[in-house]
Amino acid sequence: MSMHKVYLSIGSNYEPETNLHTGISLLRNHVQVETISPVYETVPIGKTQSPSYLNAAVLIQTDLDPIALKADVLRPIEARLGRSRAPEYQHIVPIDLDIVLFDNLVQEIGNQQIPEPDIENYAYIAVPLADIAPDYQHPVNGKTIAEIAAPFRGTQAIIRRRDITFD
Repeated sequence: MSMHKVYLSIGSNYEPETNLHTGISLLRNHVQVETISPVYETVPIGKTQSPSYLNAAVLIQTDLDPIALKADVLRPIEARLGRSRAPEYQHIVPIDLDIVLFDNLVQEIGNQQIPEPDIENYAYIAVPLADIAPDYQHPVNGKTIAEIAAPFRGTQAIIRRRDITFD
């Protein structure tokens, strides 16, 4: 049984403190949670009617491949917390739990790519990830996660929430 090092992005804009804690607790029932980043609040990007998000990055160890991890762990956790992955955009998201990096794998899984292309575009993915994996080299562009996150740090679009922690 081969173990994989997987970085996840977890976020919520509906009862986010409760849903992030519940999501992490449910995740711990299925995989080995190694590290959780600090929580960051991000303002909505281009969707001003949406509430702010709380986001974190999570390092897990699992023997599941990416498809099984999504199907057997991540999507059931989202469903349990009321997340629908309907094709139309939803303003309220109880939980968003996705694979950002999976070992050094480069792969497409349905409509998602690994590594997550949005690492380079969105502070809510890059900054929390850089807190727990600053030296991890992006398997496609070769940049470290710290280099990718640097332009986002200190902007008004992302604020560290020191009042929210995980045990």
